[in-house]
Amino acid sequence: MVVALLTDFGVSDPYVGIMHAVILGIAPDASIIDLTHDLPPQGIEIGAWALRNAWPYLPLPQRTGAPVITVAVIDPGVGTDRAAIACTCTSGRIYVGPDNGLMTWVMVIDPPQLAVRLNHPEYWLDGGQRGVSATFHGRDIFAPVAAHLVNGIALPAVGDPLEIAALRQIELPMPVRHGNHIVAHVIAIDHFGNLITDIGPALTDEIFAAPAIHGSIGRRAINRRVLTFGMAPPHTLCWYPDSSGHAAIMLREGNAAHHLRAKIGIEIQIAIASSL
Repeated sequence: MVVALLTDFGVSDPYVGIMHAVILGIAPDASIIDLTHDLPPQGIEIGAWALRNAWPYLPLPQRTGAPVITVAVIDPGVGTDRAAIACTCTSGRIYVGPDNGLMTWVMVIDPPQLAVRLNHPEYWLDGGQRGVSATFHGRDIFAPVAAHLVNGIALPAVGDPLEIAALRQIELPMPVRHGNHIVAHVIAIDHFGNLITDIGPALTDEIFAAPAIHGSIGRRAINRRVLTFGMAPPHTLCWYPDSSGHAAIMLREGNAAHHLRAKIGIEIQIAIASSL
């Protein structure tokens, strides 16, 4: 029985620990995985990407014989009329969290099959008897619902049905291609300052198979390609295929994001050369 947590709560406050406590108070045999709690505050886009990267590596309920629940809470709309939801995906994994687009990338790789709005208070903290905080649905709704699901409560019991098509999605960035010219975008910046782009695996393979490329962010050229960090010369900007299969930019012995003053959404120009 697995509950995976992904939040922007940080670790200096007790919020994550409180969610652990609520889950274990209801489902004491649950195993809790902390995917990350260090995402940028209110960073729904980067949270959606982080969730997509972690999702394929969570256990499959068909293999474990027990529920696998992910509670993802990046929730600038907490306390508003945004829906609190849970849904079962094609893999059998279950997502619990706000309906604000956090599921967007997951919906691409593991489409939802059944969704509910979490409006049955008997599955909230203390059966909803204490009321619900306007600022901490992670404690009062999402964690207890996840724990009840881990204990075997069926998804339809915890809320009224929602149309899959009605689930909110954020706009996913996509590279724009005109012949051998590509306009890409940074979609994530990791802890090391590496820039992950929206260039997916197929186009990444093409870029690395080409005789040469000419890439740039602003006036800074990035033309060198490597397959591993160790192949890059010190203090050199290089393209590499990241662990998700997307094209990414690194700075050996440095921080590419700081060096390039790059932010999420910045454009990258790439020309694929047909010959050296």
